[in-house]
Order: sequence, then C-alpha cells, then structure tokens
Amino acid sequence: MEIMNDGARIRKFAGSDWEIRALKPGTQLLIAQEAIAIAKAESSSFEDVIRQFAINTPSVVKCLVLGLLNDRRRIFANGMNGEYSDEFKATYDTIMWDTEQKDWLNLLVEMISMLDIEVFFSITSSIQILRQRLLERKMTL
Repeated sequence: MEIMNDGARIRKFAGSDWEIRALKPGTQLLIAQEAIAIAKAESSSFEDVIRQFAINTPSVVKCLVLGLLNDRRRIFANGMNGEYSDEFKATYDTIMWDTEQKDWLNLLVEMISMLDIEVFFSITSSIQILRQRLLERKMTL
C-alpha cells in the first residue's frame, strides 16, 4: 500500500508528462467497479479479472484515465458523479486512438500496484458480519 502524499512521480505517456499520485479512495472505487463490470461472474478469481482486462480494451483505457486524472473534479463534469468531463473524454480518446497498447503496460501495472484491495476485502467482510448479526437478531425476535 502506498501512503497518499503530495509527492508525485512524473511519467511520460501519450506525449505528455503525467503526475502519478497515490490513488484516492474514490478513484480506487471507480476502478474496482470497472473490474466488477468486467468480471460479472461472482466466482471469478483475480487472475480471471486480469485476463478480462487483457481482452477488454475500453475498460483498460477507462481505468488508465481514472488513474491518470485521479480527482473527482477532473473525472466528472461539474465535479459531480455521473457524466464524464471533457478532460476525461479527451484523455480517453487520446489513449484509445493515439497510443500503442504496449505503452500502457508499465503505467497500468503501476496503477494496479497502488490499489489497496485489502480495504475492499475488509469492507466486504464487515458487511457480511453486519448482515449475519442482523439476521440473527431478527430470528431471535
């Protein structure tokens, strides 16, 4: 896990220098949602999700853009969840049409390494415990 701080790593990608920072929790959630959309089967393993990323180019590009922008105000129009911003769309189009897939790999690996998947497992576990306790309580009433 990487500690979020003001220090950025500069990476050259798609003809520009990008500041790569630790992914904000909201960005991690959006990337995780994209991964879930790719691997719809509940029994999919992490390897299955990665395999689907390999054949699902639009989702990979979307995750790259999310990681590059890494800010709600830059990702969404009007800084609100919902419609993507012009910056998001322009970045997506540039990556999709003006770059080579081989150039994505290092950046994608770096961004995936910044995901804190332990948080998602902890949340899932906590929700399961809460459900179980609420059901036990209802059954005893």
